[in-house]
Amino acid sequence: MKSINEPKQYKHTEYPSDSLVDWFNHIHYYTYKPLKWQIPLFQVLDYAVQGKVSRIMISAPPQHGKTELLVNTFISYYMVNNPQDKVIVTAYSESRATKYGSRIRDIIKEFGKDTLTKPQLKQDYQRKTNFLFEHPYDGELLAAGAHGAIMGNPANLILIDDPIKEIKDARSPTLQEDLEDWYDTSIDTRLRKRYRVHKKALPPIIIVVAQRLDVRDLQGILLEKEPNIDGKEAMEILRSGGSINPNTWVNMNFPALSEGSDVDILCRPKDTPLWSKHKNYEDLLADRRRRGTQRFNMIMQGHPTNENDYQFKHEWFYNDTDYNDENLTCTIDYNDVDLLLPTGRFWDLAAHTKKKKRQRQTKTDYYAGTLASMDYTNDCLYIHHLERSKRDVREVNRIIRTVLVNDGNNVFTHIEQEPGSMPLLFIDNLQSEYPTHTISSYSPREDKMYRSYELKRLAENGCLKFVVHPHGSREWIHTAIKELENFDGEDSDANKGKHDDIVDSFSSAANYFKLNRILYTPY
Repeated sequence: MKSINEPKQYKHTEYPSDSLVDWFNHIHYYTYKPLKWQIPLFQVLDYAVQGKVSRIMISAPPQHGKTELLVNTFISYYMVNNPQDKVIVTAYSESRATKYGSRIRDIIKEFGKDTLTKPQLKQDYQRKTNFLFEHPYDGELLAAGAHGAIMGNPANLILIDDPIKEIKDARSPTLQEDLEDWYDTSIDTRLRKRYRVHKKALPPIIIVVAQRLDVRDLQGILLEKEPNIDGKEAMEILRSGGSINPNTWVNMNFPALSEGSDVDILCRPKDTPLWSKHKNYEDLLADRRRRGTQRFNMIMQGHPTNENDYQFKHEWFYNDTDYNDENLTCTIDYNDVDLLLPTGRFWDLAAHTKKKKRQRQTKTDYYAGTLASMDYTNDCLYIHHLERSKRDVREVNRIIRTVLVNDGNNVFTHIEQEPGSMPLLFIDNLQSEYPTHTISSYSPREDKMYRSYELKRLAENGCLKFVVHPHGSREWIHTAIKELENFDGEDSDANKGKHDDIVDSFSSAANYFKLNRILYTPY
């Protein structure tokens, strides 16, 4: 097969559907050319149509043109060249799948007449999510959301585009199990061979295209349990005239920054951007700082790691292994902090153990109340003070009221309302007793590890600062850092000396200021 890099590949052929490149140019009115990084995709899709490769998974950063090429261009190209085949397209939602189906239908309506087969849509059956071709063809497209109704619909080609919408969905063990069941029972069982007149039947094609969101997203599940081959190695085999076993997945990953010419499909030198006109090297470094290393590697590089592997590191806070004042690198002098920054007190109140009826709940674990402010100009979270102790419930109630008065009404109070912690009635009473103070609460829905991510991002970037006062002790800073380093996302266990109240309180501050940025920054 001729290389797609050759200029003559871009010459017009008799029909615009004779090559995928010509089809791409034709449906875009010859105003766009394929991006350089997309060349291996054009090639592997051509190999798939020829029957040399059957299962392809593609990972690329968001907003890099993969959907336009793979969904709109390739699916329409495949259908006008194989108008007798059945095609299924799925996405994370029904509305997104409908958008894809509508675009593919419109492309075929407008440009199908320019092809050799000249397929026509059935007048009474051309919905956005499902359309058929007129006789003599029997082709059909079905577009459905993930977990949508595709049972009973065989397919010669299936394309799965972003089956998961958000990171928190990808991390859910329940949704991971549902996703695996959906693929095993609803997707894999739909595939059937592509039969051709007087020719050997070709294997079906299945393509998964998505940005990576977790080690157990769909790509991760398939890589874990099914045979697979790296995209660079597979392309070398295909270009030399070979083929890939139809049961083997070709894993084509296109990281935003190259990880070295020896492993990169495009043979880019290390740290070369995938699409520099869209995001250059400096843009991607800023993106890494904004997202944090773990999520940048997952979303932009296609290399997810377990959240538990992204822990608070000692070197983020100290320049040596010892826990002493001289080695601290995460402090800032009180006089260097703007006193007009938005400031709040963030409480993590300990959960109570359930008592028998008529028994009072008096025992409690550690609680923590963090005084923090946010400098949006420098993207820095300042920790001014930490109120922490192990007291009974009545004493904690009294301390919260005392601290609230001492902080003044320029400092808002934010209380994390976890199951089993202080009753909501207590918070209502506070709001009634101190009407001039801003008091709010929230019930976290995500797990502790997920909630700590923004705090980790700030700490990794050197933007988590502990405010030191003249002649003030720094022992509380060392205590806080030790808890951060020992944090593993599991619930605290006082019997083992394991606590997470400081981490929860700090995380609450980081997430609050992130979510409410618009309230404190000018337009």
